[in-house]
Amino acid sequence: MLPGNIIIPVDYHFMEGYEHDFQIQATMMSYDFKLFSNFTFLLNDPLYEDMIEPEGANYIPLAPRITTQGGFNFLHPGGFEAAIRFRHVGDRPANEDNSVIATGHFLTHIIVGYGFNGFRISCFVRSSAGDFLSTNKQGI
Repeated sequence: MLPGNIIIPVDYHFMEGYEHDFQIQATMMSYDFKLFSNFTFLLNDPLYEDMIEPEGANYIPLAPRITTQGGFNFLHPGGFEAAIRFRHVGDRPANEDNSVIATGHFLTHIIVGYGFNGFRISCFVRSSAGDFLSTNKQGI
């Protein structure tokens, strides 16, 4: 067994999750260019029922409650392309009793490129914001 592995007897717990997915996509096309956009919103309930552990110690570690992603893509027939994409992962418990919280983060990707004669030149810019680990805001 590797350090940090969590082993829970299968006979004593029951995992149940709910996932709600909202997705919207739009496409605009004209003679000169194409513009694509999409957005996805996920809402989860990352808890499990345990017959041994008390209530409040049933969080699934590092499972986010809210996740979103989306962005815009632009294509020009002359070879120019660009995109801006984002991803957000909400705060999530880092252990089963929610006494340590892994803070969510927001990532942004900007891509600019040009294609010609079977070649493509692209430039990627990636940014992130957010802390990785913090104590519980409730002071537990």
